[in-house]
Amino acid sequence: MEASLSAYPLSSRETQLDLHGRYRPPLGTVGTALDAAVGHRIAEATLLRLLRDVRTVMITELGAPQGTA
Repeated sequence: MEASLSAYPLSSRETQLDLHGRYRPPLGTVGTALDAAVGHRIAEATLLRLLRDVRTVMITELGAPQGTA
């Protein structure tokens, strides 16, 4: 996967995360077939975990705004 992750402050309490990327399954035709069957679910779960981890680090390092967390 090739991707970029950007963070933009929306207010003193909100930050927007933008993830733009492109995923190409490995192994050519076989990889494409596996991706269609189950691979895309694994990729989606991995990206969701990444974004949750980024959120956790941001809250831990920068501190949670009052009334959140």
